[in-house]
Parts: sequence; structure tokens; C-alpha cells
Amino acid sequence: MVLVAVLFVGTATLATRLRRLWAFLYVPLLLLACISGDWLLRNLEFKSLVTATEASEAPMHFWNTDVQRIRERAEGKSPSAIIGELRTSARDNRKTLLVAINEIERVRVAPWHFSISQAHTSYESHAQTWSTRLHEWSVIGLSDDLPTSSGEISATWEIAESDYLDALPLLPLFDLESRVEDIFDE
Repeated sequence: MVLVAVLFVGTATLATRLRRLWAFLYVPLLLLACISGDWLLRNLEFKSLVTATEASEAPMHFWNTDVQRIRERAEGKSPSAIIGELRTSARDNRKTLLVAINEIERVRVAPWHFSISQAHTSYESHAQTWSTRLHEWSVIGLSDDLPTSSGEISATWEIAESDYLDALPLLPLFDLESRVEDIFDE
């Protein structure tokens, strides 16, 4: 095909036309590469955030099941023994949560990905609220107001859910949409 074009047009004219064609295609190809790269970066950043979020949810869920388990086995035990078990559980789960929060803090987001950055910030706030409440319960531990019943925890959870749904990339990769749904359906 190129040989036929060279015979009909000539090499100098063909070279000029190919340069013009390349110059004409250069800008759209560069734009397409930038858009595709940003889309992939957005998906990778959000995947890192979702993975860290899933890890940080584990101690919160374990705390809820542990509280239920301790309450079920409470018959015949003194209130101080029950409170001691709850304090120990809160302390252990807070340690695990602090490690997970550290992983959340390590997630890096490009400055122009505002929605992912907002989701990152709101979930970090939620996890910090949990950490604070678990610390309070492990130190004080005398009230019936368990961290799971905190209005502040519920409020930060709802904000984080909204921000995560807003931050989902267009055409998400890595099964991100179902992973976010799984996090916030629990």
C-alpha cells in the first residue's frame, strides 16, 4: 500500500502528507492518552483506598461481635468481670484499628481527584471517631453507651458512604462498585 502511494504521489509529497497527518492526530492521541492514564490512576487510587477501608472495618465488626458474645456469656459473671472483658476487647480492637488507620493515611491521591480525596478524608474521620470511642470505652468502660451506639459514629459513617459513592470512578475496574456496596451494606 505504501509502495503504491509512493508511486502515485512521490516520496517528498508523501512525507509531507504523513507529517501533516501525524500533526493532526498527535493532539487527539495525546489527549486520549492523558484521559486514559487519569482514568487508570483514579481506579488504582480508589482501589487502594477501598482495600485499606476493608481492612479497617474488620476490628469494628469484630468489636460488635465480641460485645454480643460477651453479653451472651454474661450470666453468672460479675459486672466487673464483664466490664473487664469489654475493656480488653476494646483495647485490642483499637490497636488493630490504629494499624488500619495508618494504612488509610498512607493511601496517596492525586490533588485533582477531589472526590477520592474527600472520601479518604471522611472515612479517616469515621475511623478516628471509632478509635476515640474504643479508647474511651477501654479506659472508662463504665457506661452502657457502647461505641456501636454512638450518634457521631453513625453520622461519620453516613458521610463516608455518600462520599465513597460520589468517588466511584466512571467505568470502575477491580470490582470497585460491588466492594464499596459490600462495605456500606454491612
